Amino acid sequence: MIKCLARFVLLILLSMAAHTALAEDTVYLLPEGQEHGRMAVRGEIVDYTGEAITIAGSAGAPLRYPAEQVLEIETEWHTAHRAGREALANHDFEAAVRHLTEANRAEQRVWVRRLILADLMRAYSALGRPEQAGEVLLAVMQSDPSTPALADAPLAWFPDDRVSRAKAQSWLAKSEQPAAVLLGASYLLSTSAATDARQALFELTRHNDPRITALAEAQLWRSELLRSDADDVARWAARIEQMPETLRAGPYYVLGQAYDRLGLPDAAALAYLHVPLLFPERRELAARALVSAGRLSSRGGFREEAASMWNEVMKVYADTPQSAEAEQLLKEFP
Repeated sequence: MIKCLARFVLLILLSMAAHTALAEDTVYLLPEGQEHGRMAVRGEIVDYTGEAITIAGSAGAPLRYPAEQVLEIETEWHTAHRAGREALANHDFEAAVRHLTEANRAEQRVWVRRLILADLMRAYSALGRPEQAGEVLLAVMQSDPSTPALADAPLAWFPDDRVSRAKAQSWLAKSEQPAAVLLGASYLLSTSAATDARQALFELTRHNDPRITALAEAQLWRSELLRSDADDVARWAARIEQMPETLRAGPYYVLGQAYDRLGLPDAAALAYLHVPLLFPERRELAARALVSAGRLSSRGGFREEAASMWNEVMKVYADTPQSAEAEQLLKEFP
């Protein structure tokens, strides 16, 4: 069933049903060269990718604006799409999957389908189903290689067996899809196929997409943790600050592990805490980082701080496996 998922969603993305008349869209943009302000452009959205939004007006050539200028879009959203986004915001991820799947089948606009599938990927990730999340991401990226959904890619930032060895190997073999190679390598780094995974990641560090390059570099750090020294870790910390902000969650988590191994608990805790503070939507990774930071605080004698972090896991990230771990750690407090 999972094997068919990418093919299914990609066919939906690429198939164009008969186009029906739509209400006029309104796109609110940040004026070029300004840090504040808002201008409205009305017309039909023809396409919206990670690079640009294209709007067809009543007359003349379509207008094209950089994607980073887009502040808000007003359009006719399918009822199931709205319900899926609401469920996602309320952390009802099973409902989000149901609604978003329905919306994807009903929606005819390819650019909207990409948004739906990006949310579907996030819902699958939150449910601890990275294999399905990865397949959906790859389908989106085949339609739009520049999609911002890559920032939320369900990569393994810790040993994780929830993606089957066969699936990870099949991703690694898709040399024409760098995101697939990145996914596969991340899950194979902690297996007997680690050598092949490291080689694939090294090749990706020379890719022309800087996002792929940055994520591949940070994945390689995972394989270097045991032999890294203070200079290596300082270099990694500096490199993270050069990455696009949206990509830093996983790298910060690896940095925390590196500082911890070097016996630098304060630096490790700070690195870990970047994840829940800056990327709370990366729920499992944020919860893991809070548990780890709490352990460091506990070892250092900061019992109240540790308890606060573990209580936050139980309250804010109650749907993650780390909630039970945090509860057990609190029970073990003497």
